[in-house]
Amino acid sequence: MKNHVLEIAKDSSGVAAVEFALIAPALLLLLIGMVDYGLYMNSTMKIENVARAAAEYLYEGGNSDNLVADVFLPSNLDLTEDTVDESLSYTANYYCECVDGDAVECEDACGDEEDDDSYMRRYLEVRLSMNHEPLLYYPGLGRSINLGGFVRLQVE
Repeated sequence: MKNHVLEIAKDSSGVAAVEFALIAPALLLLLIGMVDYGLYMNSTMKIENVARAAAEYLYEGGNSDNLVADVFLPSNLDLTEDTVDESLSYTANYYCECVDGDAVECEDACGDEEDDDSYMRRYLEVRLSMNHEPLLYYPGLGRSINLGGFVRLQVE
């Protein structure tokens, strides 16, 4: 009987299975976290690309009232006509700055016309915002993460 107990104590045939059972949950959580982070980065790049496409569309003379139909729905954001209003928020604004960086109304002038400081820059700014739902709940991050796309394009 004593020899039988010693043989069981020395037997190492199940050690790998026990080690795997202890390590597998941690490895699985790590794998899911990496996949989730990859999906987050992919969504971030998509929304930035769509913001760039919206700015180019407006710069080329597109109508801001048609942004949803002409830019957002055909994009790779997986939006439909039913979900676009609740999933995506956006703004597209024109504004002007003088050489010193002060914001001015685009109809106003920036100093004397004979001065070098009279040059005014006109910008188009597009901001998109959309929520990303992670695969798992991560404490401290919340149930959804707000993604943003921003483009500032100098048009004059």
